[in-house]
Amino acid sequence: MIVMSDECPFCILESRVIDETLNMVLIESKFEVAEKGHYLIIPRNHIKSCFDFSISEWIEAKQLINKAKIIMITGGLYHDFNVGWNDGKYAGQTIMHAHIHIIGRKKGDVEDPRGGIRNVIPARGNYLK
Repeated sequence: MIVMSDECPFCILESRVIDETLNMVLIESKFEVAEKGHYLIIPRNHIKSCFDFSISEWIEAKQLINKAKIIMITGGLYHDFNVGWNDGKYAGQTIMHAHIHIIGRKKGDVEDPRGGIRNVIPARGNYLK
């Protein structure tokens, strides 16, 4: 049984679905970090945290992460990726429905990509200094 919230924008996505599994959907982000290179994997159930995914939901999420990667590689724009999620208000989660970001990266999109996800706290991003 799918559990949904009437007030959640991620509970009503059918028109935006690119691919899907039994428990997960893949959509392109409305708020792209990278042009044609920012996708979201979202559970159909209204789950607040990715830490609450079942094993089967993780397997399905991995399938859709791979699908998003293939879409971006096939498009010819991206070959490197950041994959992750924000869990909770102080980690930057703005929609309290779990979702995984996969963001395409390319040479020159930032001055110095070293540190990647560590740059959520800018002063700690470059651990090589």
